[in-house]
Order: sequence, then C-alpha cells, then structure tokens
Amino acid sequence: MGGDEKSADGKGPIGNPSGNPSPVDALLGAAVESLEAGLFAAAEESLRAVLKFAPGHTGAFHLLAVSAYRQGRTRDAIDLFTSAVDGATDDPMILVNYAAVLNVRGRFDDAEAACRQAIDIDTELPDAYNNLGTALAGLGRLDEADAACRRCISINPGHLQAYVNLANVLRRQGQLDPAIQVYVQVARIAPQFALAWSHHGTALRERGKIKEALRACKYAVHLEPDYADGHNNLGTVLVARGDIDDAVAAFEKALAPGFEPVSGED
Repeated sequence: MGGDEKSADGKGPIGNPSGNPSPVDALLGAAVESLEAGLFAAAEESLRAVLKFAPGHTGAFHLLAVSAYRQGRTRDAIDLFTSAVDGATDDPMILVNYAAVLNVRGRFDDAEAACRQAIDIDTELPDAYNNLGTALAGLGRLDEADAACRRCISINPGHLQAYVNLANVLRRQGQLDPAIQVYVQVARIAPQFALAWSHHGTALRERGKIKEALRACKYAVHLEPDYADGHNNLGTVLVARGDIDDAVAAFEKALAPGFEPVSGED
C-alpha cells in the first residue's frame, strides 16, 4: 500500500509530560506490533480499545483500515479509511493508502482525487504517483498513467511496483516488447516478486509465447499460493493453451472463499 504504519497517526505522538507512554500510545504500539506479525485480531482489539479512549482517533481508523485491507476485506477498509480521512485529510500517507484500496475496488475517480490531494501536500511522495498511475490507467488515460509511473520512479528508482505498473501501461498501449523488458528487469532485481512474474506471463501470452507465459504464471502462484489474480492470469494462459480442465481449476482458486470480487461500485 505504501507508507509506514508506525507513522500512521498523522498527529504525532500524544503529549505526555511524565515521559511514560499513555494508554493510547501503548495500545497503538501493540497494534503495530500485532499487524507486523500478521496477528490481525489482536491488532484490531487494541485499536478498538484506542477508540474507546479517543473516539475518532485518526491513527486507529487508519490502522484498522490497513488490517482490513491485508485480510482482503476491501469494503470494510474503504469505510475505515473514510473515517480516517474525515478526521485528518492533511496526512498524505493516509490519502495514499486510501487511494490504494479505492483502486482495488475499481473506484478510480475517487482514487485519483485522493492521490492528487496527497501530492498537493507532498509533491515528492513516490507512492502517491504510483497509485495515481494505477487510477489513471483504470480510467483509460494511459499517457498520463505512464507519466505518473515515471515520476514515481524518478523520485524512487527502486520502486518495483511502479516499474510493474509502467510495464502494464506499456502493454495496454500495445508496446509488448518494451513491457516484457521491464517485467524481466523487475524479476531479475526481485525474483520473489510474484506480481511481476504474473504480469510478465500475461504479456508473454499476448505476445503469443504461451509456453513461456505458462512458466511465468505458474512460478507466480508458486511464490504466492493465495494470489487470486495470479491464479486468474494462469487460468487465462491455460485457456489459450487449450488446457480447459486445468484452467477451470485455476479460476476456482482465484474465486476461493475469502476472495472479494472487485466491481466499479460498492
């Protein structure tokens, strides 16, 4: 999503002249530790306790939204991010993370607005441009999406997600060979990055290189067995290869319990 949950509050630490952590600070710290460990129920319990001490606490709503997002509960995440944004629209990272979830839900106009609001606050925030690129691509404004991705990369040359997003834009523009070169570059830098392998496989399929596409897509779901879009991309390659039974199995994994279908409206 972008950003560091440890700085999610947007208000800075709560003042405490004694030097000892306040109950809210302690609960937020416990929530962050639980999130980092993947203990979502424990994190959310701590954050709900924060809201009892401080109703409307922006940081608590933000971290609850992050927790929901990581569990695939994107509708819940939207509602929670809305509460966080209502409380502090001057925190660019909350806006950036909000935009990421809006993109997942297909609400690209709203995601663009959130990204541009974040950029108005901090013009050098790479994740804002990366998420803006995703939103613009979703709106079909590919030249602008290309520029946003390149702006992200100019700020942070190591931003691998932006390279993948740029390659996705190039692919949609019909520039398959340049797109494939970018995917290969990312896979060499980060060979465990399943997203790059899966999208690389899609580009190879569109290029007619079905054998290579199958290898890339299979490797993506090997790296991340719960990667729903990866199974969907694998299924599409299998259809192109004529392996219908295996394709159906891949699509069924993409639609396994817990996977939320994405639409343009909530």
